[in-house]
Amino acid sequence: MMLKIGDFSKMAGVTPRMLKYYEETGLFLPTHIDESNGYRYYETSQLIELARIKMLQSVGFSTKEMNGIKDLEISERLLAGKKQQILDNMQQDLEKVQLLEFYKKTLSSLPFIQDYTAVIRELPEATVASARRVMSNVAEVETYTFFILREAAEKGYHVVKPTYGTVTYFDDEYRDENMDCEITFPIESIGKKSSLFIVKQTESVEQAICVLHKGGYQFLPDAYIFAYDWIDKNGYQAIAPVREKYVSGMWDMEDQEAEYLTELQIPIRKLA
Repeated sequence: MMLKIGDFSKMAGVTPRMLKYYEETGLFLPTHIDESNGYRYYETSQLIELARIKMLQSVGFSTKEMNGIKDLEISERLLAGKKQQILDNMQQDLEKVQLLEFYKKTLSSLPFIQDYTAVIRELPEATVASARRVMSNVAEVETYTFFILREAAEKGYHVVKPTYGTVTYFDDEYRDENMDCEITFPIESIGKKSSLFIVKQTESVEQAICVLHKGGYQFLPDAYIFAYDWIDKNGYQAIAPVREKYVSGMWDMEDQEAEYLTELQIPIRKLA
C-alpha cells in the first residue's frame, strides 16, 4: 500500500522533516517521488525498516554509522560493538569530570596547574646511547625507550644511574604522530655494537632554561607554555630543540602519576 509522507509519518512516529533528512543522507528513501509535484510516497512494508533505524538511533548509532550497516541487519556483534563504544565514551566523560574537579581546586594558579620556576644552567657534554627516528606516536617513543635500555643491558653497556632518559623533538611544528625525535641515555662504558642505537658525544650547551614539571604528561604542555613565555619576556631566544629529561616516571613509580618529574631543557641565548 502506497502512502503519502504525512500518512506514513503518522504510522511510523517520525516527522516528515526527519524522513526528508533520512532521504538526503541516503539512509531511507521513499518508494516513489511524483516528478510533477514532488510528493513522496512510501510502502507500508517500509515501516519495519524504519523501526530498525529508530532502534539503532535510540542506542546512539549515527546516520553515517547506519549507512554503513548492510541492509540495516542488527546482529549481536553490532550491538556489542556499540555497547563498548558507549562505555569508552562514558570513561572519557568521567575523566573530563575528574579533570574539571582538578581545575576547580587549582583555580588560583590557572592557566598553569603548578608554580613553575625557570633556572638557567649549563648542560655538560656527555657520552650517550642515541636513537633518532620517526616515531608513529608517543606510545612508540615509550616502547622504543624500553627496547634501548634492554638492548644496552644485553650488549654490556653501563647506563649512568639513576637512569634519566632524554627525548629531543626536532619537528618544526607540534606533532602527535610521525614525530622526528631522538632518545638518549648517558652511558659510563661501551658494550657491543647495537642495531638499535649508536654511541655519540653530545656537545655542551652554555645556557639552557630548565623547567621542572611535576605530574602527569597530559599537563606537560603547561610547562612548555611557561618556558617559552619566560624566554620571550626575559629577552632570550631559543636556539635548539627542546629536550624532555625524564627524572622519574612510570618505570619507578607506576601508580604515582602525580609524582612524575620531567625537566624541560631549552638551549637559549641572550638577545642583543
